Amino acid sequence: MKVLLAIMAAVALSLTACTTDSNIKADIAVKAQTEVAFMGVNYAVKDKVVTLTGVCPSYKSKQIVLQTVKSIHVIKGVNESIAIGPVTLTNDLPMKQSVDSVLSRYPQVWASVINGKVSLKGAATKEDLNKLLPALAMLKPAGLENAVVVPR
Repeated sequence: MKVLLAIMAAVALSLTACTTDSNIKADIAVKAQTEVAFMGVNYAVKDKVVTLTGVCPSYKSKQIVLQTVKSIHVIKGVNESIAIGPVTLTNDLPMKQSVDSVLSRYPQVWASVINGKVSLKGAATKEDLNKLLPALAMLKPAGLENAVVVPR
């Protein structure tokens, strides 16, 4: 009986562990770390709806990204505008992965990394932005462009 209760508690915890936009984005970030198909893709989450933008090198890689995101059962939907086009794996990959790891706590912010320069877009509170910018600066990017909107 105790074992059954422990199993039920673990299942309930796993089902509720990914219920906020931040948790959903963090889950995507973890999955993106090990899947190269995410290299040219940016993602944001608002009200449990995931928005995917960017480029995948093939239809197959786009399907991998979509299937990976859709496997998160608590999401309400996916808006995607992923184009098929060239994605060059450069020395920016480790920086992009590090930036995405930091951004996992900020569900509506995404970034591109080109030649070591980080460009931020999306929306965040002023408080979150005051935490985010120093965290990204610690990664020592070649530059940091902030186009994040702070809602009133």
